[in-house]
Amino acid sequence: MAREPSSSLKSFSSVPHKVVVHCGAGDHRDGKSSGVFCAKHFNQIHTLDESLQSQLKHLGYDVCTNVQSKTIPIALQGKDCLIRSSTGSGKTLSFAIPIIDRIKKLTPEPVRKDGVLCVILSPTKELALQTLNVMEKLTQMMPNIVCGSLTGGENPKSEKSRIRKGINILCATPGRLNYHLANTASLKIDKCMILVMDEADRLLDMGFEKQVKDIYDKLHQNDNDNIQCMLVSATLSNKVKELAKWALKDDASWIDCDNAPPKKLKQTAVIYKEEKDRIPLLLSLILKVMINEVDVN
Repeated sequence: MAREPSSSLKSFSSVPHKVVVHCGAGDHRDGKSSGVFCAKHFNQIHTLDESLQSQLKHLGYDVCTNVQSKTIPIALQGKDCLIRSSTGSGKTLSFAIPIIDRIKKLTPEPVRKDGVLCVILSPTKELALQTLNVMEKLTQMMPNIVCGSLTGGENPKSEKSRIRKGINILCATPGRLNYHLANTASLKIDKCMILVMDEADRLLDMGFEKQVKDIYDKLHQNDNDNIQCMLVSATLSNKVKELAKWALKDDASWIDCDNAPPKKLKQTAVIYKEEKDRIPLLLSLILKVMINEVDVN
């Protein structure tokens, strides 16, 4: 059953033409869903590309999470989205699957020389590389779709070499992408069709708002209004709402999923008496986790 709109939800939905879609841990439409998962299987999304369906099955993805079941059908239509869902709920696949499906179905088929077709912005190098890992696994059987990253921490000349060869799905941090947009002529973005701002709340908290907006403006230069924009966030701060109002089209959808931690996400707390015990205790727990000796039942 859909939850009653909260005050913040009312504030957002008051923007004209916004479509609000609710989901959450209590979204048991046919009595079969549980926790973060719902009853829908990926193979029930009949519009998905067959090779993508096969790869999802090969990777062991069978049942959609709530946020995936709500987001994927909307994002497949090329619509702008604001996706709010808790950590561990499957947000990455929610935007990764539609991205790959849309690019895979391009006619003619995409090639490296097309340049960047999708930009995924992350607040840190680690998150960008995690997203890249997901995209590479999903496109493993699609050699014509090239995934890559621009995250800093390496020689810009090495990155420029990759850019010249061509990257279709680009996972990047705002600072390094802005650097290459300003200094690398071979970075081709004129065919970009999708922009994702992942962990939008963290992007803003870490002071990347200006850089994110600069990237948005550069992608939309030459009156390119056909770019699909997706904001993904675990929380809905006023800053995130303002960015959504600024970046998303009037017919954007807000997919609002319950922010309670997933039931399958096990959390353990340990209390220590003195500060001097904190580091030894932490090291002890890490060692136990590494050898699977922690009892989390």
